[in-house]
Amino acid sequence: MDLGDRVNKITFYLALLVLLSISGNLIAQSRLKPGHVYQSGDSIYAPLSGIKALVPQYWLGLLPQESRVFTLMSANSTDDNIFVFVREDNIQSISQRWANGVEIDEGINAFLENPAEISEDRIYGEFKQTNDPKARIIGEAQCGFFGKCVIVFALTDTRGIENIKIALKEFTESITFVKPGTEDLYNDFDWPSYLNGKYIFNYQSNQYFRKENHLWMCSDGSFTTSLKRKGVLKEEAEQYKGKKKGTYLVTGKGKYGKIVLEFKGAPTLEIDTEIRDDKVYINGFQFFVTDHNTCK
Repeated sequence: MDLGDRVNKITFYLALLVLLSISGNLIAQSRLKPGHVYQSGDSIYAPLSGIKALVPQYWLGLLPQESRVFTLMSANSTDDNIFVFVREDNIQSISQRWANGVEIDEGINAFLENPAEISEDRIYGEFKQTNDPKARIIGEAQCGFFGKCVIVFALTDTRGIENIKIALKEFTESITFVKPGTEDLYNDFDWPSYLNGKYIFNYQSNQYFRKENHLWMCSDGSFTTSLKRKGVLKEEAEQYKGKKKGTYLVTGKGKYGKIVLEFKGAPTLEIDTEIRDDKVYINGFQFFVTDHNTCK
C-alpha cells in the first residue's frame, strides 16, 4: 500500500478522532507543512501551540492536505496509525469524556478496558470497540504550563498492540511544551527549500468544465507540467496546455515567493506564490503540495 492509499485509509479515523478529542486549536496551526512527509527522527514544531516533538523510529509523519490532525504512520504495518491533536483543555475534562465512553460511528462505541491512569498533567487509557474485539485504541494526553494539551490516539489491532505502545511512548516522551509564539510564522519561510522536488497540483470540475494543473519539480532543476483548460495560467493557458518540460527556479523568503518556469518550446513563465494559514496559493488559487517519486 503506497502513501496515497495510506492517507485515503485514515480519512475515517480522522472523523473518529474528532469525536474522541472534541476538535479545537490543533497542531495544523503551526510551522508543520501540509503534504510534507516527516522521516523517523525528524523534529516537528508548532509555535502557535507551543509544542515540540520527534517522529518515532520506523515511523513517518504527515499533515494531510486540508486536515487538522497530524498523523504518524508505521513504516512496517499499514494497520497502525497514531493521530495527534493540540487544543486548550485540561486533564479533568479529558478524563470525564473518556470515562463515559465514545461513539465512534453510528452504533459503534469504544470504552475504556480499565480505568484510565491519571496524574496531574497526564492521562493514559486503552479502549476497546464493541463491534470489533480485535481493534484497539490507545489514548494519551499531556498538558503543559501554557494551557495547551497534546491528545494522542493510537489505532491498531491485538497483533500490533505492543509495537504501537513502543512508538507511542517514544513520541509522547519527546513532547516539549514551550511558550506559544505570536511572531509572524512565515518570516523565515524558505520557498526554494520547501518546493524543491515537489509535486504541485490543482483540480476542479463540475458538469460545465474541468480544470487540472499539475507541476512535477525535480531536485535537479527540471520540471514537467500537465495542464488542461484554463487555470493558474489564465489567458496564457493555451500556450502551455498538455505535457511540457523545462527547468525551474524558485525564489523568495517569507510569505511570498516566485516560481520561474523555463519551458522548452514555450515562453518563460513567472508564477507568484503565497503561503497563508498553512495553505499554498499560486496566482490566487489554492494548490496542494506534496512529495513524489517520478523524477529519474
